Amino acid sequence: MSHKPKIHSLHSLHEGLVERFVFKATDEMMQSFVKISGDINPLHTDVNFATSRGFDGVVVYGGILVAQISRMVGMHLPGRDALWSSLNIYFAHPLLVGQTAELEARVEHISEATSSIEFKFKITSQGKKLAKGSAGVQILKPDGQ
Repeated sequence: MSHKPKIHSLHSLHEGLVERFVFKATDEMMQSFVKISGDINPLHTDVNFATSRGFDGVVVYGGILVAQISRMVGMHLPGRDALWSSLNIYFAHPLLVGQTAELEARVEHISEATSSIEFKFKITSQGKKLAKGSAGVQILKPDGQ
């Protein structure tokens, strides 16, 4: 994982630009999310409970997928000068702990008047679309501009 965010200015972006990365949902992520959220629903914490409800394992918190969208905004698209303004997300299928997924975002609209972009995204794993939606992001001007 890159530790320095990309720096996209409004003028370096174009409609159709795609950014993507792969991530793996880990036990460590799940434990950290429990600490942050206080959500101890057994669907997310107890493999026996999750399998008794028809899942093949513990279901990853939707908030962890949202955190990956935050990573996209702050690190990749547009990166350093981003201020996230909106999110619309639809969850279609669950991600299970230990599975790898890909987040892909595509610039759909650029507004010079508001110095903002909208991108559509999808999260996929093993050929299934897990989630899709859109995000709005304002691009802040660097100091002195």
